[in-house]
Amino acid sequence: MGIFKTNTLLLKKSVFFYISLVFAVILLGSDVINFAITAAEHPNLLPLSWRITFLVGHVVAFLLFLLGYLYSTDGGTIPPHPIALIVFVTNVVSFLMRMIYEIIYVDYHPMS
Repeated sequence: MGIFKTNTLLLKKSVFFYISLVFAVILLGSDVINFAITAAEHPNLLPLSWRITFLVGHVVAFLLFLLGYLYSTDGGTIPPHPIALIVFVTNVVSFLMRMIYEIIYVDYHPMS
């Protein structure tokens, strides 16, 4: 009975929240760095492939949050997990910063 009972992080339902939080913090940091470098130096820094990669990263982070939310509410517990609100806000703020960056500097980036 005790041999098969494992309590690792990978078997918990909240692991998707933590992975999404790591993605969101990394993307938030990259957004802040992009704003700082673009404002201080030359606005022609990121090629289109990098910008698309950042946007796909935001989608992955939000999908991981949704997976964590769905798995944690599977048992019917509301609120699902204490970190859920923090992860959601971090993902939304990071995505909004990326969208603001893309809108402000749309004319400065090369399209190839």
